[in-house]
Amino acid sequence: MEKRSLLAESTPHFDWSRLKAKDSTVTSPRSWKSSVSKSPLQVGRSAWSAAKNALMLRMLRRIEHRWTKPKHAAFILDGNRRFAVKANLPTCRMGHERGAARFLELIAHCHRYGINNLSVYAFSIENFSRSEREIAAILDIVRSTCDNMLDPTSIVNRIGCRLRVIGDRSLVPEDVRLSIARAEEHTRNHTVMTVFMSVAYDGREEIVRAAQRCVADERKVYLGITMADMAREMYVRAHGIDVPPVDLVVRTGGARRLSSFLMWDSSHAEIYFDDTLWPDFGEYHFLRALAAFNQRIESSQASDLHYWGDATGSPAFV
Repeated sequence: MEKRSLLAESTPHFDWSRLKAKDSTVTSPRSWKSSVSKSPLQVGRSAWSAAKNALMLRMLRRIEHRWTKPKHAAFILDGNRRFAVKANLPTCRMGHERGAARFLELIAHCHRYGINNLSVYAFSIENFSRSEREIAAILDIVRSTCDNMLDPTSIVNRIGCRLRVIGDRSLVPEDVRLSIARAEEHTRNHTVMTVFMSVAYDGREEIVRAAQRCVADERKVYLGITMADMAREMYVRAHGIDVPPVDLVVRTGGARRLSSFLMWDSSHAEIYFDDTLWPDFGEYHFLRALAAFNQRIESSQASDLHYWGDATGSPAFV
């Protein structure tokens, strides 16, 4: 009998056949919408903020070539629903669609600035606690995003980006699984960059799954299970043993938690929190995160040089 996911028993069962794509729109409650238009002062402040960000972006572009960049960046894409409310959009789905468009821009930013491995938290197992309509909307966007990757003009094909989806696919509808499989197969020979998209994922479930696979190997049990054995059973290693561990985690939306995202692979990562809602997270915010990462690495190297006379180039974790 096939083993169920660690959290499968607590995951509600949905009859996906009842939720067609056209019904997966999630309407914002009327109480969410603001009936007050922006005042001239608010408009002026928004214009000033945009001008300031544009100036800072030009400055950051001029100096980013000197920075140490992460080898594997992970992003928790938080704030789509709140963006829909803030922007007074008719449906929450539109906020998630804006977030999906920003995800494709993120791929382009990583490619431009030399980050060859990217992981994103698209849909967690805990997200199954949301309304059925919102779940259907999000997964329909995942499906359409994967389908669009078959287009030769898609960003993943233009830059040579390989897609790998991690998580418990048995929890999502069959049409989503098929779209994921097609996108992975279509991009499998791309070598410039790798994107790991987490769908129906939970870091605790991943660690338990890896432990179960190690225990099932009698040779490993006899010799003693090591951390290297566990690492090889993590989702990202299943797609390539040479994938580097995460060295930068970025979470948008203001929350200060990791929400069980890549708990094993990000154990030594620098963590950067940004209050910006994900659909508002542009190139300027991206470079701010890289600047903070570089500053922390430089600080660690300076400490190594001061105490040991050797700057190793690696973050000091103790």
